[in-house]
Amino acid sequence: ASIFEAFAQADQTTTRQFGGTGLGLTIARRLVAAMGGELKVESTAGVGARFFFSLPAASTTGLAAWPRLPAEFGSTERAILCLDGEQTAAVAAACLEAAGFLVERVAREALPERATGATMVLASAAALGGLPRLAVKENGAILVLTLPGEDPAELRNAGIFDASLSWPLLRTDLCDIVEALRDGRSPTLMQNDTPAARMTVAIFTGLKVLVADDSEVNREVAQAALQRLGITPDLVHDGREAIEAVFARRYDLVLMDGSMPDIDGFEATRLIRTREQAEGAVRTPVVALTAHVVGMAAEAWRTAGMDGVLHKPFTLAQMTECIRTHASGLTQASAADASVEAVKSSDVAPVLDISVLDELRQMTLGSPEVVRKIIRLYCTQSDVQIREIVEAVRLDNLDRLGSAAHALKSMSFNVGARRVADIAGELERLARAEGGVVGPDTVAELEAQVIAVKAALELQAA
Repeated sequence: ASIFEAFAQADQTTTRQFGGTGLGLTIARRLVAAMGGELKVESTAGVGARFFFSLPAASTTGLAAWPRLPAEFGSTERAILCLDGEQTAAVAAACLEAAGFLVERVAREALPERATGATMVLASAAALGGLPRLAVKENGAILVLTLPGEDPAELRNAGIFDASLSWPLLRTDLCDIVEALRDGRSPTLMQNDTPAARMTVAIFTGLKVLVADDSEVNREVAQAALQRLGITPDLVHDGREAIEAVFARRYDLVLMDGSMPDIDGFEATRLIRTREQAEGAVRTPVVALTAHVVGMAAEAWRTAGMDGVLHKPFTLAQMTECIRTHASGLTQASAADASVEAVKSSDVAPVLDISVLDELRQMTLGSPEVVRKIIRLYCTQSDVQIREIVEAVRLDNLDRLGSAAHALKSMSFNVGARRVADIAGELERLARAEGGVVGPDTVAELEAQVIAVKAALELQAA
């Protein structure tokens, strides 16, 4: 039983010989338990061990029967699938077969030929790209399955498809399509009002903005938001670099992270204000970027000589308002004309707040590559901070723990990993508190949540 406990191993010489922290099975058990299952082991000394888990299967009781094609359609109605995801294609095939279609899964190069005369084609945007409209039956339908952040505007404008469905593929969407074909109607399940299409965005071209943050993830997020607003910012890694940059170039606005190594953002701002006063220099607007929303840390910007605060995770609308309120160099006309309509999603995943990623996509005009880059950075940097937290706990180094926990909290807020951010925030609080005690279960739970978040993010990046 002890092997499922945090930082415990059956043979304590294992760490010295092979490494490891004794968290793997704890994390696995917590992940399985979070899904309502159970992880067990059967072991025979000298022979081997078998680890296995059970999960509750979703019940199909109460689901309506699939709408079926009428008898007069015969048994020759074909549905052609050309999808990238193996599981998505398998589910779509099973559903359409239940509706009475003869389903064929084809590779991209075979799509034009095999689609000829088909009643339905369901394909990815990549598969349809570069092709003329497929020669389906007169009353047939061509459907495109779009990934998060993907807007097949060119395909739509060229009339390449009849309706779009959003991934993940929903039973209700497929049922609507089948019912439309069965009833002789044209599919109307169109999702053309993408976030990028619905937004009116402020353009602050020419403004000079500096971003100071020691987290690469946070710098990428801020850069994406500012570029969406017509600004190409300068980026620095710490307070010392921020001070040097401010006195080397005139900035309309500085976005300064509060917690940075060497010289933090608050101290850097104090030094900037002191030097401005001594040299009679024009005051540079400085706004705090912080994940703190309550307590002394949340109010530190006021006593540091900063002009305002922008809390993480911020929306594009909040960034716009921050620039309009604090940036110098804005004409009255440009400030008055600046507007943004933030489009938010209410779809909240168990471990990931999708609305935060939607904001990132809006900042990048739906560009999937920038969002993928931020996700890749988070997956890499969160691993670094987890290792730092584990080592800090092992060494009972509370300063090191507090810094690593804060870094993880900050970057997690920026990608919508709110559970991770909350747990990391609690670790940070315990590390900063007098007599704070950090239990191994909290660290194990944090690592389990990071693993779950990374899996959810990888789906978003697919």
